[in-house]
Amino acid sequence: MYKDLGVRHEHHVFHNPPPAVPADVRTALDRGDLSRALDAMVGSALYDGDGGDWKELQELHLQLLDHEDHQVRALATTCLGI
Repeated sequence: MYKDLGVRHEHHVFHNPPPAVPADVRTALDRGDLSRALDAMVGSALYDGDGGDWKELQELHLQLLDHEDHQVRALATTCLGI
């Protein structure tokens, strides 16, 4: 009934990244550590209510919409809620 299309599925485990601030994102990007930068982007967006400067965070994610890496651009869009 169903045809095997040869598609393999990968299973990923989600983890909530630790709280982060915009400086953590910038530092990771400056070092070329994309994985850490992406985690820091999510961590800064999720935990911004913990006394962070939302305007600074918003400006960072707006700037990252023009980043060379498509993952950073896509995640910046998500973090902005667009």
